[in-house]
Amino acid sequence: MQTRRRLLQSSASGFGYLAFAALAHRQAAIGNESSTDSTAPKETHFQPRAKRVILLCMEGGPSHLDTFDHKPQLAADNGKPAPRNQGGGRAGTLLGSPFEFKQRGESGLWISELFGNVADHADKLCVLNGMHTNLPSHAQAFLQMHCGIFQFPRPSLGA
Repeated sequence: MQTRRRLLQSSASGFGYLAFAALAHRQAAIGNESSTDSTAPKETHFQPRAKRVILLCMEGGPSHLDTFDHKPQLAADNGKPAPRNQGGGRAGTLLGSPFEFKQRGESGLWISELFGNVADHADKLCVLNGMHTNLPSHAQAFLQMHCGIFQFPRPSLGA
């Protein structure tokens, strides 16, 4: 049986499928004690209150490395030659963020000095730092995230 995570990784679907899968399978999957899958849905600690999700995908916005994605190792390696990329292209120089990061709120969310006022509301934010792709090109990865395939843009479920 294919897991929901594996299906999302391998199929040509977008964020609309996430909502569909959650609605269609939530009750059926919860409480299945016989499941050995550690990623299987479990009963939540609290009753969900979110009614909507807003996906902000802003090309040309500030880099995640300068806002909410603190990379201490990248800061330590700033100026060093980058390892060869998977595409076989020229390796450049590593560039860490020039901005200072601090852990804010009770949650300890890393926020850069660029968002001093936003940092006051750190415990009200949900920052997802879970994007991963094996594609070397940002443009291809962007297409794959939205359409499920990087070679040619196609509409996805929920488009």
